Amino acid sequence: MDFEMPAEVLDFRAQVQDFIATHRTPELDAEIAEHHIHGYGPAAQAFMQAMAREGLAAVAWPEEYGGQGKGALYLWALAEECSREGVPFDTLTFISVGPMIMRNGTEEQKQDILPKVLRGEMNFAIGYTEPNAGTDLASLQTRATRDGDEWVINGQKIYTSSAHLATHVWLAARSDPDAPKHRGISTYVLPLNTPGITVRPLWVMGEGRTNETFYEDV
Repeated sequence: MDFEMPAEVLDFRAQVQDFIATHRTPELDAEIAEHHIHGYGPAAQAFMQAMAREGLAAVAWPEEYGGQGKGALYLWALAEECSREGVPFDTLTFISVGPMIMRNGTEEQKQDILPKVLRGEMNFAIGYTEPNAGTDLASLQTRATRDGDEWVINGQKIYTSSAHLATHVWLAARSDPDAPKHRGISTYVLPLNTPGITVRPLWVMGEGRTNETFYEDV
């Protein structure tokens, strides 16, 4: 069995190294040195947006959705180089939310959201964890109530990392209170500048920041 990386993966790794060397700035290094959570800050956001625009972040996305369709080895090479250099890679958006939308989203959602992600115009925080439920989604208490053609959301999330910098939150809420507790849960894409959303900092050890977020008639 051959455990060596294919030559084309090594070429991609070199491309990632060149990108990091070109786009690494003193401002980015200062943010990382000051222990911003995951290195996130304005310079880190600009770095990740450039990575998205140049097609690196979506290297493993299918070509039909604007990716390179390269697969897991390329994604691993990208993640390893970013980790080695201590620079941010938006895993929440490109490994979690993007693929979930590809698999479960409507065609309208795919056409609207995925191109914005690829242009670096849209990135996500994750709204799962709650104060009284932890990461047990079956016990979440945030509610989504149908009102005509809209859903109205009320509740609270905690440890919503990067919510102070992301453009949107990928939010889980109970949409059917009569269903068994492990069912009746839906996910929603909410702009974080929507009236009724409050983002409050939670400072953790190492000078990092996460957040608690509140949703009042959103």
